[in-house]
Amino acid sequence: MWHELIDEIDFERRQLRRLIETYAELIAGCQANCPTVAEKAALAAILHSFYTGVENIFKRVAIALDGGSPQGSFWHSDLIKSMSCACRVLANKEKVWYISL
Repeated sequence: MWHELIDEIDFERRQLRRLIETYAELIAGCQANCPTVAEKAALAAILHSFYTGVENIFKRVAIALDGGSPQGSFWHSDLIKSMSCACRVLANKEKVWYISL
């Protein structure tokens, strides 16, 4: 189970890195100069994709630890809250994974 979770998290991390690498020039340019309306829209899309990738990692951890991710109208915030507990649980288990982006 843990090795499968590690593989899934590694896949998502690679996707996140690829996203950042693909748009590194745009991101750097927007840090150096005030972004145009089109650049702001592109940055918003990048941020959304990045958040979705992180959320996918959280869902995979929730499935591994709890058998599923939160349901209902507040599932997004419940998932984020549950990750603070998941980090403590994982920290108390054998060292399984470490995420650095």
